[in-house]
Amino acid sequence: MLNALTGILFFIGLIGFAVMTIRMIINHIRKMDNKKNKKLLFGFLGVMFVSIFISALLPNSSNELSASKSANISSNDEKLLTASDKKLLKKNYSQFNGYERTQFSEIEDKYKKMKEKDKKNIKSDYERLLKEKEVQIKKWEEEEKKKEQQKKEEEKKKKEEFIKKNTKTLSAGQYTVGEHLDEGQYMITFNGSGNLFVYGSDGQSVVNEIGGSDLGISQYKVTLVNGWKIKISSMSINIKPIESQLRSYSNFELHAGYWIVGQDVTAGRYKASVDSGSGNFFVYDENGAPKTNEILGSDLGVKEVIIDLEDGDLINISSLNHVKFSPEE
Repeated sequence: MLNALTGILFFIGLIGFAVMTIRMIINHIRKMDNKKNKKLLFGFLGVMFVSIFISALLPNSSNELSASKSANISSNDEKLLTASDKKLLKKNYSQFNGYERTQFSEIEDKYKKMKEKDKKNIKSDYERLLKEKEVQIKKWEEEEKKKEQQKKEEEKKKKEEFIKKNTKTLSAGQYTVGEHLDEGQYMITFNGSGNLFVYGSDGQSVVNEIGGSDLGISQYKVTLVNGWKIKISSMSINIKPIESQLRSYSNFELHAGYWIVGQDVTAGRYKASVDSGSGNFFVYDENGAPKTNEILGSDLGVKEVIIDLEDGDLINISSLNHVKFSPEE
């Protein structure tokens, strides 16, 4: 459209210029007396007029021809399938590799742009591949579901084997994690009363509790690491693997042991308190730096403490059977 308008304006301009030139020449001829010179001028005038007319028409025709060729080439490039495309249409979809599946997706786009008469030559193969594609995708989805189900069953089986292997009663004595039981998270209960000690790989005390009796705790939650040492005195213990259960940001209770914020407890601001008994209450950040160190209960301690818990924090409760947690604004 723009090229046509430009051509028209150019042609009008040439006509105007030609008319002005002709009028000037005619006026000049009228003043001349020599007939021979007049004939030459009239001949020159005719040649000039024809040349201007032809030059005005040629560029527009050339542009239209070029545009027509360009449109045809573009149309062919978009709608015609390549030799590789046609070869691919003869294969089965299940045989396609990743590159060929992408190529077929491109063929689907090309097919939508093709004229009906061009579609006839490939229609049967194209529609066959569409059906095969649908069947193959469903097959892959079913295979993926089976893999996921198999994976879950294997994980469940491993879990059951782990629990069976590591659920046991340990008599008074010393044990090494990694030799006498696997590392992991455990719940410990007590038979009789006595002392429970756990030492880290560096020999530092990790757990020091009195279990059973009126002075001790009834259960303890601990995460044991390979190389740690367990020492039991004056009693036996029942030990069983457990999994973390995340408590929502609400009212709940925790007993003695180690608890991880983000796994056992939802992060937030809480009031921690006790109704009876006394013991130590610690909170450490994810780098091991202490955030809270309080004695809860008894005349030597406090009845409650306000704490801000963040994911990764570690709560250590010692010598207490119950600590209440309540959301605090």
